[in-house]
Amino acid sequence: MLIFISFCACSGGRMTESVYRPSSNVKKNPNEAVTAEARTYSLGRTPDQALQQEFYDHVMISADEARKEVLGESGTDVGFNYTITPRGAVYPFSDVETACIIKSNNLKSYGRQLCSLMFSKIETKYQPRVR
Repeated sequence: MLIFISFCACSGGRMTESVYRPSSNVKKNPNEAVTAEARTYSLGRTPDQALQQEFYDHVMISADEARKEVLGESGTDVGFNYTITPRGAVYPFSDVETACIIKSNNLKSYGRQLCSLMFSKIETKYQPRVR
């Protein structure tokens, strides 16, 4: 029983993942979408649809602004996008993981710049979870 409790305590908290990681499978399929970076944000322990919507809107605006700043108004198609995934244990949207996605053939040339800028814009309003 004690081992089980220790395991739950260790696995319950989601950690912030903010590591730039060029994919090793770049040569396999140049158009494959890969996760360049992911971070987890806490939105509170109680359901709040208005806060969730505000977060989603802020992520969308942050990604659009990053895309325009890095790629210009024409927005060269580098396969830049994002995902938002619920990660909370009891209330799924208490923690959400936001991942920065880009085509694998553009990962090294645009990945770090786009993802860093997107996350810095998100973090003007929301702070990522830390260990």
